[in-house]
Amino acid sequence: MDRPHDTAAGFSSLFHVYLGVAVAVVVLVFGAVGVAIVALGLIAATFRTEGGEDGLAARPGLEISVTAYQWSWRFAYPAAGVVVDGGAVAAARHRNPTLVVPAGTVIQFSLRSRDVLHSFFVPDMRFKRYAFPDHTNVFDLEFAKSGRMSGACAQFCGWDHAEMRFDVLVLPPARFQAWLDARERA
Repeated sequence: MDRPHDTAAGFSSLFHVYLGVAVAVVVLVFGAVGVAIVALGLIAATFRTEGGEDGLAARPGLEISVTAYQWSWRFAYPAAGVVVDGGAVAAARHRNPTLVVPAGTVIQFSLRSRDVLHSFFVPDMRFKRYAFPDHTNVFDLEFAKSGRMSGACAQFCGWDHAEMRFDVLVLPPARFQAWLDARERA
């Protein structure tokens, strides 16, 4: 003889299984939506920051032309006719060329490579830009305070890539002008 089936108890048990699965699915979906919202926020913040970094000043305080080449740097200050070139002699003596800049001044850099792909990297500024042989990369930087920092090529460019470094000397504006004036007369 068959026992009568307790339909209410059977559906009640099944309801708890469905409820557990539904709660798990809702948590997963809302979690995924939450992660997507956070990711979109990070992307928007990145574009906002990058957009500010890529903008160029209408009237920069100084223009410097940077040429990267295997395995050194050339920094030209066109308005003053001053050039700092690392050259082969400096590289052979392991002396880095020095990029001298004024503190608190918007500087517009024109970056280009003479030969292969390089990159202009100043770790203390958390800043890197590629130097292309067939394209001039233009960007602005402002060094907030006086001091020294290092720079390097951060793109493997050949045999002596590890030696392709430069120093950055940030001077107060008056001292920078004195440095520039001394080189103009030389």
